[in-house]
Amino acid sequence: MRRLAPVVLLIIACGTRPTSSANPVLTSPEAILGYLAGSHWLMAGTDIPQFPNGYYEGLNLGAGTQCFHSIAIAAGSAWTVTGVPGTLNGSPPIGSNGTCDRTTASGAGVDQVTSSVLISGVAGNADCFDLRLAFLDGLVQNGRGKISPDGTVMTLELFIDAGTLTFGGYHCADGNVGSASATFDGGSGVKPFTWNAQQVFRLQRP
Repeated sequence: MRRLAPVVLLIIACGTRPTSSANPVLTSPEAILGYLAGSHWLMAGTDIPQFPNGYYEGLNLGAGTQCFHSIAIAAGSAWTVTGVPGTLNGSPPIGSNGTCDRTTASGAGVDQVTSSVLISGVAGNADCFDLRLAFLDGLVQNGRGKISPDGTVMTLELFIDAGTLTFGGYHCADGNVGSASATFDGGSGVKPFTWNAQQVFRLQRP
């Protein structure tokens, strides 16, 4: 599994760039995409969950290690996500746990760009919406998200299937973002996903 930026959306709808905290109306996929067009978002520090994309941040997955210092999202005709890796301490072998130091970057940022996005199942005013994100390198993320009433905080709970590990129960019909509905199956049966995979992005002002 590759090191990956948590999320990026292909802009497929026209809209107004977020420039104020006036409460936006985000009751459809088109409205959400329109609102996000041209915006910049940042996740860093305690906003990074312990299990980004469903994987423990301290687990050595080689190039796919989910230990991050920060993630920046910039929207254009497609969205570019720049993930700056954190430092995995303890020199664990592949498949073993170390300790993720989010405060210390361990290299330059890595960019990823999406090829497509599906937003569906919008509940309320972006209180919950389903996401399916495809990247140019073939990576796919599935999950759900929400946007705060003032439009300045976007929380994305996303998962990536890899090998025999698969995830489920992450649609808004199953429950809201962060609810106990998410599951995982590592090959020995479906079990509840009880950890935090909520990635919190904050709108960056120009």
